[in-house]
Amino acid sequence: ILYVALTRAREKLVLVGSVGDETRFSKRVDSWCSHGISLSRPLPDYAPLGAGCFLDWIGMALSRHPDGEPIRKRASLPGSSEARVEPDSFASRWDVRIVPGAKLLLHSMAQDGEDPIMDAVREGRLLRETRHREAVESILGWAYDARGLSDVPAKRSVTELKHLFSEQDPGAVPILYEREQGADDFGGVRQTDRLCKAVDYAQQKMFFRRPDFITRREHRQGRGLTGAERGTLMHTVMQHLSMDGRLDVADIRGQLARMAEDGILLADQVSFVSVEDIERFFRSQMGMRIRSARAIYRELPFSIMVSAKRFYPEVATSQDSEAQIFVQGIIDVLFRDADGKLVLLDYKTDKDLSPARAADRYRLQVELYSEAVEKLLGETVDEAYLYLVRSNALVPME
Repeated sequence: ILYVALTRAREKLVLVGSVGDETRFSKRVDSWCSHGISLSRPLPDYAPLGAGCFLDWIGMALSRHPDGEPIRKRASLPGSSEARVEPDSFASRWDVRIVPGAKLLLHSMAQDGEDPIMDAVREGRLLRETRHREAVESILGWAYDARGLSDVPAKRSVTELKHLFSEQDPGAVPILYEREQGADDFGGVRQTDRLCKAVDYAQQKMFFRRPDFITRREHRQGRGLTGAERGTLMHTVMQHLSMDGRLDVADIRGQLARMAEDGILLADQVSFVSVEDIERFFRSQMGMRIRSARAIYRELPFSIMVSAKRFYPEVATSQDSEAQIFVQGIIDVLFRDADGKLVLLDYKTDKDLSPARAADRYRLQVELYSEAVEKLLGETVDEAYLYLVRSNALVPME
């Protein structure tokens, strides 16, 4: 905070500090001047570390500045009042004033009595109109012609960008509640927690993944997984499955057991993995293409820069129209098939999701993935697909 205050002033910086009574002030001044004023010797490390407030830091510095003479004169340490500092050693100039609080109070009271405008404000009376009215109203009513980058984050994930243009993800857990009060059946007061209808921050609702300790407890109690947790589990399994096995039911179950042993999965998560869905995928045409691919990249992270106005229209009409935002994400599967084609595949575990709705919901996500591949690899994605795990549907993304 102090750094920001000291570095933002353009012409003049006014700092005001208070130090209790005269006795406390004398002790403070002595502590500021106790480290000497020799410029050839910097302040010892323990000096700023022993400061009790920002004013102590400033006082130490001013006690060694040529304009800090008023401070040095108030010190009771031997030689402090006679000390001299060469003014040419410093570029900054200071006007140090030590003013008793009582004097400030008397001055303020005298001014208040002579100011009819402040008297009118205190009494709630209307002020007479002056020639400055239009100028004041113009200043107070001023607004940006466009928000520009003021509400645009510098960094976004692909999933966050998708949320800007689609409905809330299934399984998301709201974390903010508001308290609702009403009368109970016995004439007392009843309080219940009601989910906030809109928790808005930068035009987005705040939803977070449930903590692991809650998830594990609910697994033990047999409550199952949310849609988001099921999707995360599926992606973890597909990332670590070995393509060298038979990938039938028995082989997949064996691999899941080894993942639990290696700590990739929790032991109680294994029962929630749909082994049949995975086996069905690898028996499909797409699954066979992956198994015979020349190269496979799974859970491939990326970071790219994209135009901010593409997702935030307010940027297009501002002076920041060429600004970019940092976007990062993870591609489920990118592989080069036996014919040399570059294929992008994204798994979806949503419940009751039709191919048409899936294509509409995840179009932006796949577009960004394809752009990332082109920027990072210098190649165009030949084919892009969504695979709907629950319905065994392959959705081409044009």
